[in-house]
Amino acid sequence: MIDVNDLHKGVTFMHDGALYKVMDYHHNKPGRGNATIRVKAVNLRNGSNIEKTFQSGERIQDVRLDYHNVQYLYNDGSLFYFMDTETYDQTALPKEILGDMAGFLTETWKSS
Repeated sequence: MIDVNDLHKGVTFMHDGALYKVMDYHHNKPGRGNATIRVKAVNLRNGSNIEKTFQSGERIQDVRLDYHNVQYLYNDGSLFYFMDTETYDQTALPKEILGDMAGFLTETWKSS
């Protein structure tokens, strides 16, 4: 968990069960009362944008994401197989996770 004061552009966090990436951050300290932190963020799962205002002192769940370049290999009907281009490790993802994106994947090799 991180304090909302630690939010800045590029930070990924979880709120209401969804993953968001901060696109813009504004800290407002009025003369009286608590400071407010207003963020514009993009939902990493569906691409929608939100504007959310937090009160100073609130805490949110931070998320660390790892990025890897992978190459799509093949699917067996229910699982889609990808290979890390640096380590050659293979990872299988269920079709449900890929959703509509599964229709855009083409196999890199075909057996004869």
